[in-house]
Parts: sequence; structure tokens; C-alpha cells
Amino acid sequence: MIKIDIDTKQILPALGAVELTQKEINAAAHRAYQRTAKAVQRHVLKVLSKELETKNSKAMRRRIVLKRRGGKFSLFVGLNDLPVSALKGRMKQVSNGVVFRSQRFEKAFIAKMPNGKKSAWLRRTKDRMSLSEVKAPIQDDAEKAIRRQLYDDIVELFRHHFETDIKGRLAKKAAKL
Repeated sequence: MIKIDIDTKQILPALGAVELTQKEINAAAHRAYQRTAKAVQRHVLKVLSKELETKNSKAMRRRIVLKRRGGKFSLFVGLNDLPVSALKGRMKQVSNGVVFRSQRFEKAFIAKMPNGKKSAWLRRTKDRMSLSEVKAPIQDDAEKAIRRQLYDDIVELFRHHFETDIKGRLAKKAAKL
């Protein structure tokens, strides 16, 4: 979970926003938080889809949840194992299992899914229909990608959105006069 808390009082003196009311400053900060949160959400989706080499972003989009409260937001990224069918790569049937991206899944086999795509399956019991799709671990790769790409830019991104909104409000106020 990524939690973000930024102090807007440090940014305000540099902007010269002395003629704005506290209500306007709070509104600008709230909007900047919202815009920053959505931008971070899009960025995380893009980074994870590229780093994990998913076939489409739908598999990762469902795992990224954005929560906003007051002037703070938190981003939750689900890093449970992904089904093999959601990842790019070639599965190879070997004598006692399946090899996918240099990982070996013992006692697995390749079969067509009901929608026509191929995937690797594993029997849970001796029953014919007790199948479960093989899942590949993604947690380590995803955490590394998020740390490497995300943390540096968040405060600067918020500052940009906040400054833009404050400048817009100042210009609007000046136009009214």
C-alpha cells in the first residue's frame, strides 16, 4: 500500500497566493490530490503492465485500488499470483510438467480454456473436473518496479498540479476585477 501525505503550507509562499482565501486554497489542494492520485494510478498500471509483460492491462487494472480521504490518498496494489494465461510468454510441455518463463510447474499440463486460449492447468484431486489454473508469482518483480519508478515523482507531480490550479484561480480572480 502506498500512502501519500503532502504539506501544502510549504508550497504556498513560493506561489504568491496571499490573496486567495483558505477555502480556495483547500479546494486547490483537494483537486491537486485528486489529479495526482489518478495520475499515479495510471502510472502504476502502465509500469506494472510493462514490467510483468501482461497480455492486456485488464488483469492489473482490477488489482489497483485508489482510496481518497480528506487531503490524503492511498493506493493499494494487489500482488497475488497471476494466472499464466494473463502473462506473455510461451508454455512448453515437458515430461513431468510445464515450463513457463524459466519456471517449472510440476504435474501441470497445457490445455485449451473454454474461451479458446491455451493455459497451464493442475489437478487438485484425482477427480477429472477438479482443475485449477497455474499461477505465476509476480510480487517481487512488481515491488521492485514500483519502488524504482514511482516514489521519486509523486511530490513533484502534486506540486505541479497544485501550482497549476493556484495560478488558474489567481488568474480567474484577477479577471473578475
